[in-house]
Amino acid sequence: MGIERKKLFVYLYGIVAVTIFGICISFNPINFLLIFTAIGVSVLLFVLLFVLKEKMLTHLVLLLVLSLFLLPSGSIKEISLRFDDYLVIFITLGLFFMFIYSRQKEFKEIPTPLKWLLVYLLYSLFITLANLVFGRLTPIYLLFFIKEIQYFIYLLVCFYLVRAYIPFESKFRKTFIFASVVSILWGVYQLLTGNIRGYYGIGIISVQNPSQSGILFLLMTLMLLYFSVTTKKKSHEFYLAICSFFAAAMTLATISRTAILGIGVVFSLYLGFSLFRRRWNFKKIFIVFYIAILAIPIGYKIIGSMVDSIFQRFSQFGNSADFRANIWESFLSNSDTLGLIFGNGKGFMQVIVGTFTLKADNMYVRLLVEIGYVGIVIWSIFILSIIFYGFVNMKHNYNEAVFLLILTIVFIIISVTQEAYIVSIQGSAYWLLTGFFLGKISYENIKRKNIAKHV
Repeated sequence: MGIERKKLFVYLYGIVAVTIFGICISFNPINFLLIFTAIGVSVLLFVLLFVLKEKMLTHLVLLLVLSLFLLPSGSIKEISLRFDDYLVIFITLGLFFMFIYSRQKEFKEIPTPLKWLLVYLLYSLFITLANLVFGRLTPIYLLFFIKEIQYFIYLLVCFYLVRAYIPFESKFRKTFIFASVVSILWGVYQLLTGNIRGYYGIGIISVQNPSQSGILFLLMTLMLLYFSVTTKKKSHEFYLAICSFFAAAMTLATISRTAILGIGVVFSLYLGFSLFRRRWNFKKIFIVFYIAILAIPIGYKIIGSMVDSIFQRFSQFGNSADFRANIWESFLSNSDTLGLIFGNGKGFMQVIVGTFTLKADNMYVRLLVEIGYVGIVIWSIFILSIIFYGFVNMKHNYNEAVFLLILTIVFIIISVTQEAYIVSIQGSAYWLLTGFFLGKISYENIKRKNIAKHV
């Protein structure tokens, strides 16, 4: 009787659920279908996370990479929303499950940069809540603090998976390469057909903004170069180097001045670090030089029509710099002395500009306005700790340390003309890659220690 009674209740619940679903669909079919689909997918992802753990978390991060490169965003009442904003909910839950139920040991031996990140977040939270209590901010601006946490969740999940789940690195590489190749082909298509989708030059699939498109292509250039020098298959080394070159050409084709300067910094730093490396592989140097000789004319053929536009944009650099300097000064003038010292809270910049769109065009001005001199000192220590971590690990983890340093230094520079660390797509990509390199270095260090213990 007990089993039959349970079956009866299951049938009754099913009938009630189907009835509610049918009634809702009859009122507004499209909206309710989307809502129920989202609920169903969410429940499924929750169950899979609980059962598959690291494997499911890996798939979510791979979806995140594809979303950043290949899915455009939408907006509701001036607030831009992306598929990543949905994924981060389950990525956060996955990290929580890993910490509570299974792999707490993987959260030990945390690198110094992550400790300083915690200090930065605690100070940002404290000063934001203090300004909310005293009425200088309204609760809606807590969204900007939560949004910033979202980027650091990406850092943590990539850091965790590189250390805890061996298959992750290979899958991450393949997914990033796939997304990069599709983006490069999309850029080439725009150039060959003249169907330019960006404001000045080409755009990527997920965004048309020249700054974000340029920085994404810059990150592709950097990572494809890293994958080229670290791949275990010699045949892949050549193709990845070619892809890196084309990603650099696409960066130029976005006509983003910041990204073009960034490309120059990337190659200058890479060559600079390479000069001080003791072991020289003259065969590789010859191959790279030969590829460059062949590829430069091809690259010029593809983007040659845009060269004049690039020079024109750079010719306006002085006027643009003066204009932005005046705007930054006006932003700072909106804060009193106490606010400049301790900060006015996360989101205060949006109070000044009167919109939810990021308009500071300078990461350091935003930090100064929102968390003050105290906060910007903590932020600087956090970023410098990443650089220090790269330098101290260069001996045993040369490639990862060098590319972590290049990535960090490039973003320090480009943050002068944009809010590089928190602009949705490029900010997400930056923190993911930072987590990847920190995790890779940390994993190799732990593995080396374990080997030393058993010797």
